[in-house]
Amino acid sequence: MYQEMFASGLYDSAQGYDILRTLAEAEFEEECAEEEARKEYEEESN
Repeated sequence: MYQEMFASGLYDSAQGYDILRTLAEAEFEEECAEEEARKEYEEESN
């Protein structure tokens, strides 16, 4: 999603790029946390 915003020119400054990168990193960390929680749940249920 953020890559499309960047490509469309919504983020054309260095500050905008920093915001974009921060959002992408936060999204990635959230996905990792969800995956880790899912693995732990599966291990506990077995």
